[in-house]
Amino acid sequence: MIQNVPQARTNKFLQGAVLLTAAGIITKGLSAIYRVPYQNIVGDIGFYIYQQIYPFLAIVMVLSTTGFPVILSKLLNEYSDGSNFKNFRKILVVCFSFFALISLFSFTSLFLGADKLARWMGDPKLALLLKAAACSFLFFPFISMLRGVFQSCHEMLPVSLSQIVEQAIRVGAFLSITCFFVYKGFDLYETAAGAIFSSLIGYIGAFMLLLVYWKKRVPLPLSRSSKEAAVSVKKILTKLLIYTVTFCLTSMLMIFMQLADSFQLYKLMVNSGADPEAAKIAKGIYDRGQPLLQVGTVAATSLALSLVPLISSFRHKAFQYIQQHVALSFKICLIVAIGATAGLISIIEQVDFMLFADTKGAGVLSVFSISILFSSVAITSAGILQGVNETVWPALSVLAGVAVKILLNECFIPFFHTYGAALATVCGYGVVCLLNLAVLNRKKYKLASFKAVWKMIGSAVVMFLSIKLYFFLFDFFISDETRMSASIQSLTAVVFGAAVYMFFIIQSAIFTGKEIESLPFKNKISAWKERKENG
Repeated sequence: MIQNVPQARTNKFLQGAVLLTAAGIITKGLSAIYRVPYQNIVGDIGFYIYQQIYPFLAIVMVLSTTGFPVILSKLLNEYSDGSNFKNFRKILVVCFSFFALISLFSFTSLFLGADKLARWMGDPKLALLLKAAACSFLFFPFISMLRGVFQSCHEMLPVSLSQIVEQAIRVGAFLSITCFFVYKGFDLYETAAGAIFSSLIGYIGAFMLLLVYWKKRVPLPLSRSSKEAAVSVKKILTKLLIYTVTFCLTSMLMIFMQLADSFQLYKLMVNSGADPEAAKIAKGIYDRGQPLLQVGTVAATSLALSLVPLISSFRHKAFQYIQQHVALSFKICLIVAIGATAGLISIIEQVDFMLFADTKGAGVLSVFSISILFSSVAITSAGILQGVNETVWPALSVLAGVAVKILLNECFIPFFHTYGAALATVCGYGVVCLLNLAVLNRKKYKLASFKAVWKMIGSAVVMFLSIKLYFFLFDFFISDETRMSASIQSLTAVVFGAAVYMFFIIQSAIFTGKEIESLPFKNKISAWKERKENG
């Protein structure tokens, strides 16, 4: 049994936040990286096929990772303090029934409606893949329940390990199945359908791991008293519905943006006169931006995951105390997001060639890369709002941003094709970003001064120009247009650009003395500042 000793709770909480952040970085990284070799194996059309269905798989991942486990743990912490077994049991029964109903409804709707949905996407052959994806919805209630109970007791090791194991198995099985199907001569649609079943293998692996931990250390309340349950079913269901709408909607921002493109981009291009095969290739090239966006927002997503519980734990402290952590978190987000956006745009041709063996998508991906800035700010600001118990506004801003994305897709894609979709994506994320910042401003939270933001932008511009000069000199002395050369240029430019960017960020004195004390490598930064001041 878990000993809920008050003195140990703070340490367990902090350790848990670190574990979840590390697991988030690893799983997000794996999720982004595996699609690169997949595209190399099946080509742009094969990549288009898989990316059309990917948002449905991503919905299950969000529900079983950052959606329902968080909701369950929140309810258990609110209504079951470890002394009432009947409350604990009632919450588990109601939550599992709720999760199971959503699971069965989602599976049935997607499986039976696969043919109709495929026609709405403009490609009837996608029906087989939608049916395969539907099976994933059957697993998340079981995994969500186990993860949620462990999280409520701040036992984050099994939660973190299960996420990593799930993703590692999924990636390994995905690429193995893909290679096998291609070797056996299956067509691209059948290959993608087979690869989708790798998700099921990943869920089974995660579930087995969680069961092992459950048997070793069952996280149940210490007391099995006969005291009646104080919380009603109605209250639990009300909270469940509210949390499902707010937390899950906010977590699915990037998925909804991809889903809009799945239903609109290919279909609108074909309806506007594009050749169907050419439209599939164009969509596949456009989708190269998704793994790049995921990598670019890993830091923001991980920051947001740790911000919610961290700021929540400060809710009884003075406003100024919370303000300091909010401002520091936002500065870190902006520095990373601005640097990642400018850096990726500066090396996009080399990265495109390194990862995908050509530079067809460089122009579209340059526009799409701006999404890294707005989506990072949107995700981090949503995490701050959730941390200060403003859960409704982030969900509403997501709905507004997705609505703008859908509307602009209809306006832009017929004329500008994938460039129009990329621009619509940037605008959609921009709307979410601005709405969240407006709410934080209304709540009187100071995020970052215009002076600090301009210093960040100036540092990014210097980095951009430095990288372009580096590429010019590289091409002048080593005129070698091969994939290996592009790889060397990309990787060395990342290191060189990051060094230039951080040099100017530190030189600009963006962080205050108090903020530096909260940063990693604070001793080195402080020593740097002292040397600068002493000449």
